[in-house]
Amino acid sequence: MATKRVLVTGASGLLGREVLKQFKNRGWNATGLAYSRAEEAGLVRVDLRDKVEVERALSDLSPSVVVHCAAERRPDVVDTQKEAVLLLNVTATDQLAKLCGERRIALVYISTDYVFDGTKPPYKPEDPPQPP
Repeated sequence: MATKRVLVTGASGLLGREVLKQFKNRGWNATGLAYSRAEEAGLVRVDLRDKVEVERALSDLSPSVVVHCAAERRPDVVDTQKEAVLLLNVTATDQLAKLCGERRIALVYISTDYVFDGTKPPYKPEDPPQPP
């Protein structure tokens, strides 16, 4: 049986770190990607905003699955650095999806629940964002 290989983006963050740990605990060949704090956490440093770096990581590491946990999720940063946040959260995600599709790599995309204020969980896909 072939080795199960997974790349986890955003692996220096709270969610990515836990996702990476769970894959490793289940016997996967799991590699964490990060941009900030990569070296001190023993992760591979990749700037997801740089298509060439992402292509190189996908080619070099040959995953069968990518779990995309990387994103800017802090509301204050989202409000004050809109262009930078769009580049990471939207453009880089779109680019990663296309690159995975071209290579027939399964992509799992994890989104934030920060579109809700937390007063009426559990939320359903059709629930309106709050604040609007």
